[in-house]
Amino acid sequence: MRIEVLSPPTDVTALGFRRWFRSSVEAIGCDLTGAALTLVLLLPRAISNAFPPAVLNGFLEDVVADSEAVIGLETVEVDEALSGEELSAVLKDLSAERGTTRDDWPNQTYGYATETNELEPPSDLPSAGLVCLVANITPVNVDLVSQKARRTLPLGSWFCAVSLGSAPVVLGPFAARDQAIECGRKAGAIRFKEGR
Repeated sequence: MRIEVLSPPTDVTALGFRRWFRSSVEAIGCDLTGAALTLVLLLPRAISNAFPPAVLNGFLEDVVADSEAVIGLETVEVDEALSGEELSAVLKDLSAERGTTRDDWPNQTYGYATETNELEPPSDLPSAGLVCLVANITPVNVDLVSQKARRTLPLGSWFCAVSLGSAPVVLGPFAARDQAIECGRKAGAIRFKEGR
């Protein structure tokens, strides 16, 4: 489960918001088969107030619907576009509201069917060759993963989301990360990269 936070830069106006949001969603890989992605949009009130609520919600829902990988979108209104420090503070507040900390976020490992590309930055999580996602169940993702799995997965267990056809299938629970990684190997992954 990936959790991505989107916050429009200060130079994005209401006029350019729709283009920015759509391109941002595409850039973070929302169309990746096999990914399970939740978006949190920090939306400045100046942008929010520029659209009738039905128009804004319809646009956001359309962008999310275009991606099979996105399993949730949460919009949080903020007074204005955020700087890097302000964004960190808001993320901390959001975690506190949910009774979670950054340490509660799942440990994620992405499995690929391709060898390492020497031009690939170490921190990059490319879309090419993505086979699976291995992660642990935490308070942050338990509801969403359990919903996708159609069964309750216990906190502390591990799962492997594998691409089978057009949508990810959640396999597990596994007692240990190594068991979930082995599941990814059986699905065709030959290398793994850690990410958050």
